[in-house]
Amino acid sequence: MIILFWNPFSPYSRKVKMALDHKGLVYSCVMEGLFGEGGASAELKLKSPRGEVPILQDGDRVIWDSRVICEYLEEAYPANPMLPAEPGQRARSRQLEALCDSTLDAAIYAVFAGKVICKDAPLASAMAAQGADEVRALAAQFERELGSQRFLCGDRLCLADIALYAQLVGVVPLGVAVDAFPTLSAWMRRIRQTPIGEQDAVAVEEAFARARASTKQLRHQWRGERIEFAFRHGLEAFLDGEVQRGRAYFPPSPPALPNGQ
Repeated sequence: MIILFWNPFSPYSRKVKMALDHKGLVYSCVMEGLFGEGGASAELKLKSPRGEVPILQDGDRVIWDSRVICEYLEEAYPANPMLPAEPGQRARSRQLEALCDSTLDAAIYAVFAGKVICKDAPLASAMAAQGADEVRALAAQFERELGSQRFLCGDRLCLADIALYAQLVGVVPLGVAVDAFPTLSAWMRRIRQTPIGEQDAVAVEEAFARARASTKQLRHQWRGERIEFAFRHGLEAFLDGEVQRGRAYFPPSPPALPNGQ
């Protein structure tokens, strides 16, 4: 029995869910809290040293990190492959997935932080504007990557497409349009018309509706490229202010060793 611990606000969670659906696998979902919704459950913290979603449990195996999970699914369940057969194209898919999971995620997160979670912060508009500019720059890059192809690695949907869609579908409710990029826009519509694309878009829309209706103070997680984004754009004061307000949080430290070790 496959169990996915996830939250629709996490593009990494939705990437894994789309991968499971693409492969036609039977699984169940356990919703985990994010952004002040109660935080990670005790069970999740036991399963992942970072206390983050997504986590995949397949029988006795527990796997965390979305890229590792997707690689596991590809190897354990080879039907309906997500990676191209040719080694160079497989490497290309992995590279583009990594770009989505790092630089693009950080730019979209900056928009989300500035427009939703921290919209009352002094530098919120600057954070959102810088994020939107970087999203558009990356959209132009993916426009070039697509070229005349239907998908990023040719005629078949690959893992890079899933990773990119899971990120970009989350920027639509934030008001950052990619209409200026006709090839990318057509690609977005093409995936939205598939069952997995439609389900993912609906999950994002419902998650944003819940966030806007909530009266709870949402918190936001900073790590890796997200922190790098703030410093690269001279917005470290924004992050510092959110830490002082108690709204920013970071992945947990490893448990302390017992005395004498």
